[in-house]
Amino acid sequence: MSEYLTGTGPKLQIMTTRESRHYRAADAFAQQVRQQYDEIVDEVSLYGSVARGEERGVHSDVDLVIVLDDGAEKQSAAQALRKLAYDIELEYGVILSLFILTAEEYHHGNKPYLQHVQQDAQPLYE
Repeated sequence: MSEYLTGTGPKLQIMTTRESRHYRAADAFAQQVRQQYDEIVDEVSLYGSVARGEERGVHSDVDLVIVLDDGAEKQSAAQALRKLAYDIELEYGVILSLFILTAEEYHHGNKPYLQHVQQDAQPLYE
């Protein structure tokens, strides 16, 4: 678990990544997905700067990869997941960036960006 410093002067605190607003937003999103879309979502994973503990305050977004069941209708699922993400963004004050793929695309894709995502990915919901 990564740590970073918050505050200034004598009140400087060490905060773990799991305590950060970014991580809490990612976790809240994953929990809502589990409750509302369990039948069409196989996995929600965190990647990028938040996963590595390198987020830079409100200027960092929360990168999430969502793996849909191959039987899910991707466009309608993506629309519903983006609406849910918007609600979480308003509640936590951070931006959620969703990378939505089918299981086939995620597990058998061969693009360099996808390989980077898979290296960083930390499952929040499987």
